[in-house]
Amino acid sequence: MAIIFLIILALLFLVLAICLFLGHGIIFLIILALLFLVLAICLFLGHGAWLIAGYNTMSPEEQQKYDKKKLCRATGIVCFACCALLLVLAYLGYRVEYCGMDESLMLPYAIGFVVVLLITVGVTIIRQHQGEEITDCLEQLRQTISAHNNYVSSK
Repeated sequence: MAIIFLIILALLFLVLAICLFLGHGIIFLIILALLFLVLAICLFLGHGAWLIAGYNTMSPEEQQKYDKKKLCRATGIVCFACCALLLVLAYLGYRVEYCGMDESLMLPYAIGFVVVLLITVGVTIIRQHQGEEITDCLEQLRQTISAHNNYVSSK
């Protein structure tokens, strides 16, 4: 499955490079947005944890500390945000290229893109750390209960 995905990804990047070479930046952005959409759907459904940097290199014991489905869902949300931003960027590029929109009007959109992306990533990081704290708290509770049960059974 992973090899097929990588081959498709390589072919997609080849098409993207050809689009850029031929001067079709809008098509490039739309294809890139579709790539992010496919990744977001896969991750949002709980598949593709091997695509998440850091998680795929953890030992199985470390991976047990994290909720794989929540981690995939959070990464999928970031991919959805990137997809939406790329589609808006493609639309604005179309407006500049074909409708005569002044390029100086793009600055507020660029600032908005950065703000939306930073907020999305920030909320994702904060929610992930809250999940880690809850997991650590539950692990400590399990250990306390186990120690208590061992103490009671030894009496």
